Amino acid sequence: AICAASSCNASSPTPALPPCQARFDVYALWRILTLRQYPGSLRLRPKGSQEWLTMEGPFIGLWALNTRWLTSTAQLGPRAEFDDGCLDLMIVRNAGRMSLLLTFLDLESGQHADASCVEYIKVEEFELCPLPRTEADPGMVAIDGELVAFATTRVSVLPSKLTLLGGRARGDSDSDGPSRKRHCAGPQSASQASVTLEPAPDL
Repeated sequence: AICAASSCNASSPTPALPPCQARFDVYALWRILTLRQYPGSLRLRPKGSQEWLTMEGPFIGLWALNTRWLTSTAQLGPRAEFDDGCLDLMIVRNAGRMSLLLTFLDLESGQHADASCVEYIKVEEFELCPLPRTEADPGMVAIDGELVAFATTRVSVLPSKLTLLGGRARGDSDSDGPSRKRHCAGPQSASQASVTLEPAPDL
């Protein structure tokens, strides 16, 4: 969702919507209470392996990313490194409402990754094979917030396809020692993801 300044302006003459962050929190709470689950299967190839593993749903949630912070308050991938040639895959299934709520509260610290209902795996490639929940409302697949066709979705890492340049963050001084990794002290190679969509089987 995109938060427009006008929708968060308390002085607007139109009825004000909740603050942007509050809207995300309320939606997350609603999803936890409804506990929607998605049928399907997931095939993945872990880091350093040539073998594919298969996980069966239903899934409550699945995220794949190569950055630590999804938002300024959600450290969704606390072990992610942009240059390790991997995607950090988090799978949530077999969880109750209370355990999901406690996990949600740990998003900022990144401790949710250690929750018993979260499977955190570094992968080089994965394939999501969704099954329709119902014929009228099969579900959806979103990539970076964009809806894509409800189809088998395969994601592969293309190592070292991007070059990032950077320097010290503003305010750093030489006395602080070598710059931290996130400052990108020089040219570094990062990985890019390749996405392939395949038509879903006829219902």
